[in-house]
Amino acid sequence: AWHPTEEVALDGAGKLKFGAQGIKAGVYRFRVQGKDGVTGATFTGQATNMRHQMASYRNPGPEQLTNQRLCALLKTFCATAGVTVLLEIVASARSKGNIIDLDSAGHRHLPERALIASAPGASLNL
Repeated sequence: AWHPTEEVALDGAGKLKFGAQGIKAGVYRFRVQGKDGVTGATFTGQATNMRHQMASYRNPGPEQLTNQRLCALLKTFCATAGVTVLLEIVASARSKGNIIDLDSAGHRHLPERALIASAPGASLNL
């Protein structure tokens, strides 16, 4: 099941603002849309702790090169007029009627790969 979609924005200090993530573990996708609603690019990932993962994009450490690149890209998109960045989170999932344990990294890979395969637009290669 999808957690309600949130718009990613910049706060007063120019840092990424993701809203509240009440989900502990899950799979997420950033979707960049133009003003026409067409998805232009996506980035999909998975995390054991969603709040911690979003914080690492907001304030990437000096060794977190991928997070630094994604942070810079998301900031650029958020500052561009007519462009919206959406954060979508899969909070729970089922396979053949069985609940998938998203606390398990191995189990998160299935919905993550499914999202990557079905994503409209180009993937942000970081």
